Amino acid sequence: MKRLPVAAFVALAIATAAAFFFIQHLKVSTPLIAGQPSPHPSTINPISGGVCPYPGPHGTPRPTSFRRMKISFYLLHRNDSVDVYIVTPGGQVVDTIASDVAMIAKPRPKRRQFIWDGRTSAGKVAPDGTYDVKVSLLHQGRSYVIATSGGTVLPVTVQTHRPAIRVTSVTGPGGERPAVIPASGSADATIRYAGTGKLRPQIQIYHSSAGGTLRLVKTYFATTSAGTSVWNGTLTHLRPAPQGTYLVGVRLTDASCSVVRWPATLDPAPGSTPHAGVTIRYLAAQPQLTPVAPGHSTVVGVDSRQHQYAWALRRVDSPNVLSSGRSKSVALTVKLPGGGPGLYDLALRWGAHRTVVPMVAGSATQSASPASSASSASSSSAASSAASSAAASAAAAHGRVLVVLPALTWQGLNPVDDDGDGIPNTLLSGEPVRLARPLVQTPPAGFEQEAALISYLRRAGMKFELTTDLAYAYGHGPSLGDYSGVVLAGDERWVTSSFGSALSRYVQGGGHVLSLGIGSLQRSVRIADGEASDPGRAHAVDFLDGRPLAVKPTHGTLLLVQQDKLGLFRGGATALSGYRTYQPFGTPQPPARLLSSAGVSNRSPAVIGYSLGHGFVVDVGLPGFASSLAHNVEAKELLARVWALLSR
Repeated sequence: MKRLPVAAFVALAIATAAAFFFIQHLKVSTPLIAGQPSPHPSTINPISGGVCPYPGPHGTPRPTSFRRMKISFYLLHRNDSVDVYIVTPGGQVVDTIASDVAMIAKPRPKRRQFIWDGRTSAGKVAPDGTYDVKVSLLHQGRSYVIATSGGTVLPVTVQTHRPAIRVTSVTGPGGERPAVIPASGSADATIRYAGTGKLRPQIQIYHSSAGGTLRLVKTYFATTSAGTSVWNGTLTHLRPAPQGTYLVGVRLTDASCSVVRWPATLDPAPGSTPHAGVTIRYLAAQPQLTPVAPGHSTVVGVDSRQHQYAWALRRVDSPNVLSSGRSKSVALTVKLPGGGPGLYDLALRWGAHRTVVPMVAGSATQSASPASSASSASSSSAASSAASSAAASAAAAHGRVLVVLPALTWQGLNPVDDDGDGIPNTLLSGEPVRLARPLVQTPPAGFEQEAALISYLRRAGMKFELTTDLAYAYGHGPSLGDYSGVVLAGDERWVTSSFGSALSRYVQGGGHVLSLGIGSLQRSVRIADGEASDPGRAHAVDFLDGRPLAVKPTHGTLLLVQQDKLGLFRGGATALSGYRTYQPFGTPQPPARLLSSAGVSNRSPAVIGYSLGHGFVVDVGLPGFASSLAHNVEAKELLARVWALLSR
């Protein structure tokens, strides 16, 4: 009977011990803090983090700054004081964001919020990487790393380096580069990009101007994050994009709400966006920009995206159709009328698409004379011979005037993306340009003025022959020495050094030049392998020793004659009115000698004539002068007097 109390006592002791250990287990396993603590947001950029919607405690997105992280929680079981640390995954303290902060657990827990600005205790931005949030309960002597209920640590990520995103290529439906759309059976261009990771970027379509400035015309999100997307050539509401050059960019909002764009600027340097361009083309034509002999045929390249097109040929001074037809051919044969030189419009259309390109009938055959050799710069000995015989040639060429059209300027300002970087290649931007490419700017820059001049010369019965500066660039221009006068019909923005030098020798040998262009003969360019490249800067003194200055407004001021030893302004020049701007000229460089001048003031001549060697040069710095010939009597009289000098 004595053994029963002993057994009961032992059982009670065991039960007490078990209860003690059970209670201790509950204390250890029960969380010390609560409130679903987690870094908010989980990725921050202390330098450039933005403000983006981010889910709050109840899952509702709210505007949140991604330059700092917030975390909040409350204590369970008992009141305590806490330290909150930012530590590396290895436990090294990076920053202390709270120290000895009292927190209430009873009778009602009170939540506290703690903030980290992404910097170390020394005030420096923490290196990119992941960091843990560690909470120490000072009175209980315990620490806790913020984690899920399952024990998965919830770190905060510092990300200051922006993703290096970029478009790697844009290809046409057949994989061709540069991409040109629409194409038969498909309108989509394939876009490939890199650096976005698992995020889905926004595709940005920019229209690219001739100067390289970008204008955003469409945005949409890539359908996947696989690094590819497409553009179907439309803008908003599925409107077809206008014909032109486009650059494909990407925009990404990264995990730290930092916005990254490529290209980073709306004025990217040529060549800085390789293979990111796409050309929208519906109809374009590539005419021969050297003269065709009158009465002969020439082939015009036509890109109509395989649609049938209608075409019509007209003389620039007449609405009458000389020939016409329909075709789907990419090589259209057109016969120019006989009967002498002329300037023609070739108009093409299909559907709502139109284009007009110039065609030149004139002299294109290079003479074997020394002056011709000089004009093509075939050898230094030929150039020397040309200079010595130019006076005799000019005398033999009495009454013959050659009009030179600035085809090199037409092509130099033609905004075509040759290399697929999404920026039109023009000589104005300093890029090389292909000389055999469609004219997409129609009419070409300055063509209306040149057409107005040719039209007036024909109506006035002034005899002339016609060529282009590209003929000289190719070494096929007619001999300058076969003409008593040369008219530069438009802006000779760029010329080859050989042609510029040949003009100078021609004038010094007794030839005469009338220049109607603005900013002409100041820049040289190199022609080789079908490409114009290395456009030089504008020199203060042009190839004919003139000094053209920057264009200025006239403010309605009349032109006054300053001197007139050439007899250009008989009766005065005040009727040369109606011009809003003018190009003043400085004093020609010696040995050139100023003979005639008229302008808005004694120091700002807009029309000058000067001698250079045995010949002379007349510069008319009045933009729109050629078109004014249709109604301005004084302009007609000035041209007639200059023409008489050119023809003698």
